[in-house]
Parts: sequence; C-alpha cells; structure tokens
Amino acid sequence: ELLQQAFAAVEAWTTADADAMLPGRSDLFPIDNHYCVAHNAAFDLGFLWRRATVHGIHRPRWLPGPMARAGKEYFCTMQHWAGFGKTVSLDTLCRALGVASPKGELDGSKILDAWLVGQYKEIEKYNLADAMAVREVYHRLLGLPRAAA
Repeated sequence: ELLQQAFAAVEAWTTADADAMLPGRSDLFPIDNHYCVAHNAAFDLGFLWRRATVHGIHRPRWLPGPMARAGKEYFCTMQHWAGFGKTVSLDTLCRALGVASPKGELDGSKILDAWLVGQYKEIEKYNLADAMAVREVYHRLLGLPRAAA
C-alpha cells in the first residue's frame, strides 16, 4: 500500500507543484513525462521496480526498468559526478557543492531500526531532507537556479 501511495503522489504532480519549486520555470518539469532523479539511482529505482513486481503493483510508465540507462531514462547524481562504476556519497557530494547535507543523527543505515521502534516522523523528516538535498545537487549539476526552499 505504501508503494502504491508513493506512485500515486508522483502521478498527482501538478504544474503548480513545479512552479513552487522553481517559480516561473515550471517548464523545466514536464508534468506528464516524469523523469526520475536520484543519488545511486540504479539501486533506488531498481528497488522500487522489483518491489512493485514482487507485490503485483502496477509499475508506472515513468519508473525505469532494470535495463534503463542513466542520463537517458533517469538521472543519477552519483554517476554524473563520480563517473560510471565509481561512487561518491550524497553527504560528500553535498559538501563539495555547498548543499546542506541531510545526514545527521539519522541516516540510511539506521532507517530500519528507527522504523522498528516507531520513529516514523523522524524517518519522514530524514527522507524529505534527503530528497531536497538530491534536488539541490541535481540543480547544481545542471546549472539550474537553486530551488525554492
């Protein structure tokens, strides 16, 4: 159900949402042609694709499959910065680009433990900060204006 809700939220994205991110530049966000951006995107998008497949959830057309290519069907901030087959953490890339890092007391390695003890709001806050950091890194890499907070 959580995965279905996440897919539905992306599907519901509007021009107003895009304009709130970059006022006057919503043209940079094709509303009916979603383009996934992630750090270590092959892992994240592959995970979503596989979970949807395992659970019989309809995969949206914008979710790249396992044979998708970075830079064409999706954008990977890690690969764009480090190069094919190389890695850089989001925290390190944020620091290099002057973007606020989402890493603090909670990071990706601690999410399961936080979930098991019911720290859902903390997880939500961390995930939002992580997504906003990736957005800022993406904008910096493409030379776009910094996103509105």
